Amino acid sequence: IRVVSNEPVFVDSMIQDPMIHRDGITMILVTVEDVEDSSQDLNLEFQYSVEEDSWEDAYLSEPLYEPGLDQWSVEFDPVLSAQTGFYEIRVRATDTDGTISDWHSPGSIQVINSPPEIIDSELLNHGEDPFSTFFYRNGTGSFFVYVSDSEDSPDQLAVTVSHRFMEEPWEQSFLEEGTYDFSESRWVFNFEIPSFAQEGEYDFRVLAEDLDGEQSQYLEIDNVLFVLNQPPVVLDAQASESLVNEGSSVTFTGESYDDSLVIEHEWSSDLQGIIGNEPSMTMDWLMHGVHNISYQVMDNDNIWSQSYS
Repeated sequence: IRVVSNEPVFVDSMIQDPMIHRDGITMILVTVEDVEDSSQDLNLEFQYSVEEDSWEDAYLSEPLYEPGLDQWSVEFDPVLSAQTGFYEIRVRATDTDGTISDWHSPGSIQVINSPPEIIDSELLNHGEDPFSTFFYRNGTGSFFVYVSDSEDSPDQLAVTVSHRFMEEPWEQSFLEEGTYDFSESRWVFNFEIPSFAQEGEYDFRVLAEDLDGEQSQYLEIDNVLFVLNQPPVVLDAQASESLVNEGSSVTFTGESYDDSLVIEHEWSSDLQGIIGNEPSMTMDWLMHGVHNISYQVMDNDNIWSQSYS
């Protein structure tokens, strides 16, 4: 009669977290029994294989027996350069007689790419007060973004910044393409407030993408800056003649400036009231008397300039 040793038998197994990032760790737990030996006297061998490649154990810790739970555990800890994909796990046990069990499969672990992270952001005003969040049209500034990624260096990431006025759609109309500042370890986005920018508060939104195409969560920052309107200015106003006969022609010419757009002109006489609404006009119907002529303009924010006489 030939008596052979009974093989160890796996009765339960579990993978604590079946999906982890490259910089993550998960635990594999197995319960194994043997007729002749106690579980703690067995020798366990864990291996993994990714995409049906060869079996390895470099990312696995030494198996550890936990007496209170009567089970074995091992950590699966991939390196940052590990291949993404599904890692099939297998384990077998050898008893004190050298009898080896069949391979047992607790399941698979999916290793995924770690997304980049947006750490911080800063605003710099190129005007007199570098910390001011108020900008006039045509004013300039810089927006700094600090990012990190466990696999890629910050300068390898693709960082985009968008802005919006109030609750309007996101756009990038006044932000230049970002450049990486190695001396300060940050991304720099210079901008100039355009003449068509609306007066009010602007929100910013930041997104980072790594070399694997993994994207960070959007970082939305409310009220990053406030665009102020500059009132229009009358630069000059002239009459072709200072003394004319009643019924004779006289030409009035005005010159003005606005940071956006002048939409209305107004000439007025202290004797006849409003006499015209063009930047330049010729008339021959002024009444007899001494007229004090004034000129003012209004911009597209409905703000009037000071009157110029």
